[in-house]
Amino acid sequence: TGSPAGRAPVKAGQGILEGQAIHAERGAVVEFPDQTRLELGADTVVLRLLDPKDKARKDVLLERGTILADVTKQPADKPMWVRAAAAEVKVVGTRFLLAAEGATARVQVEEGVVRFRHVAEKKEVDVRSGFQATAAPGVPFEAAPVPGGARHLEIDLTAGTAEGDGDWYAEGRVLRQRKVSSDPVSG
Repeated sequence: TGSPAGRAPVKAGQGILEGQAIHAERGAVVEFPDQTRLELGADTVVLRLLDPKDKARKDVLLERGTILADVTKQPADKPMWVRAAAAEVKVVGTRFLLAAEGATARVQVEEGVVRFRHVAEKKEVDVRSGFQATAAPGVPFEAAPVPGGARHLEIDLTAGTAEGDGDWYAEGRVLRQRKVSSDPVSG
């Protein structure tokens, strides 16, 4: 409950009942039957784990704190949602960290891709492995590389042709084929 007097410690393996919240004072782990795992950071409060209208759909409501999520591949028609006041994350299957406090939320993706939605601005951005994004007042809403993280390039295989060698170039983070030689030996 919201009241400290109404709180009770949980034991390993204990289920969370509808209407109950989780206040992880020193951290906690929540595992779903499909092996999806949420690691809650210290002083994290989660108000909901499932969609109240569809109990087969994971719909996590983070009031504050951090969640490191390792999400098993979800059905395309039932993606998992992790929501906070400032932002929402749509997940089909990936590993990411979401931190939220008041009007600020930040996602950092370790593996896969998530759709990150800025609630106040009504904008969305895809955030891929090695990237992060922040939803906060006065902060540009865009995916950016994690400082010190691995660098990734996307390869545009629709450019050029599959025949012969070619001249490849990087345009931002996308690798494209500029021209193709007709003779793979002489170039």
